[in-house]
Formats: sequence, structure tokens, C-alpha cells
Amino acid sequence: MADVERAMAGGDLVNARQALARLDGLLAPESLTLLRMQAWVAHAGNDTARAETLYRRIAERVPEDVNAGVNIALLDARRGDADAARTRLVRLSGRHPRSPQVARALAELGSTAP
Repeated sequence: MADVERAMAGGDLVNARQALARLDGLLAPESLTLLRMQAWVAHAGNDTARAETLYRRIAERVPEDVNAGVNIALLDARRGDADAARTRLVRLSGRHPRSPQVARALAELGSTAP
């Protein structure tokens, strides 16, 4: 995990993918840690379809996952579905009223939580 994180922090997708491949050999395919790392690397590499699929798998298992929820919303907005994005973020804001991540995403969409 540290190798993936270090590579991502340095913007090195090649090494991040290599480290992720090693991590994939160590963790079970259903590991939330693995799913999170895969989604992060996919998202950073502009593989938005794969990133969204992975974030949705995480959200199915952990509906309260702020990171997955925010990223799904941002990907929805990027695809042009601002209403779905706003709805998801407002719902997350209700569950996590002090989350700076949710507040930033809402601000990015030009919306505020009720």
C-alpha cells in the first residue's frame, strides 16, 4: 500500500500501477483496501468508467463511505448528470455534516446542502 501511495503522491502512475499489481497479488479480490487503491489509480489515470465501477462497488458494501460517494458524485457531474451528483452529495452531507470533502464537492458543483 505504501508503494502505491508514494507513487500516487509523486504523480507516478506507472509505478503506482506496478505497485497496485503487486498489492493485487497479496490481497483478496474483494478487499476494500484493494478496491479503494484500484479506484484511486483508475481515477488518476482518467479511466473514469473503471473508477466509477470500483467506487460503486465500494459504496454498495459501505454506503456511508464518504470518499466513494463524493467520487461517484463528481464522476456523475463530469458525465453531465449534475442532478444525480447534487442529490448524492446532499444525502452525504446529511449523514456527514462536518465533512470538508463533501462541502468542497458541493461547492464545486455550485450547490449548498439544505
